[in-house]
Formats: sequence, structure tokens, C-alpha cells
Amino acid sequence: MEMQQLSRLKGKVVFVIEDDQTIGEVIQCALGDDLPLRVYLANRPDNVILMAQNIKPDLFIIDYWLPTMDGFCLYDRLQMVDELRHVPTLIISASLSWHRQELVARRLTGLEKPFDLNNFIEVICQMLN
Repeated sequence: MEMQQLSRLKGKVVFVIEDDQTIGEVIQCALGDDLPLRVYLANRPDNVILMAQNIKPDLFIIDYWLPTMDGFCLYDRLQMVDELRHVPTLIISASLSWHRQELVARRLTGLEKPFDLNNFIEVICQMLN
């Protein structure tokens, strides 16, 4: 990745909402170690809206399968907050093919688990630039 691309990412905030702690930590480490991002990990969707109102995110990465609601439900709730409506969102899921219509209807980007880490980072960089 070019220095100019990296400098545009410096200090950007990414919220990762993933209930599998191990996967969440891998994503957090990959983004925080390879890119100059501030990455916050939440394993429950309940606190994300409050967190996002205090720390303004530049990107949401939301797992589809969450304990109290699915990823689209969380996305829809985030869209109800004016300050968060513009924040790009990536939906990740092991069963993404089942949710293609919902992705298209909401104009969201999706990535199927397991994903190639280099491809994942490339998608993140595109979404943040």
C-alpha cells in the first residue's frame, strides 16, 4: 500500500461488532497492526449506538449473527441516528449468500467468512477512502 493511501487512513475509527471474541480480536489486530486505524471491538450490539455517539466512527464492520439482533437490524438502528447515517458499513457472515437481497436493498458491502486477510484489508481501505 502506498504511503499516500496510508496517510489518508491515519486516525480513522473503525468499529468491529463481532460476537466471536477470537474473530473480533483477529480483525482488530489485522486492522490496527497493518493500517494506521483506531479499531474498537464490541461483542454485543447493545452498546454500539452509545459508543458511536461518543466516538465518531468512520466505518462499521458488523457480523450478521449477533446475540440480541442480526447485523441488518443493528445497521437499521444505526441509520436512525442522524450522525451515523453516512457511516459506511461492511457486513461479514459465513452465510452471506443467504442475505444477498438484504445487502442489495440496503446498498451495503458484504464479505463472506472466512475471507482472505489481504482482500479484507483492501476492501476496508476502499471503503475508507
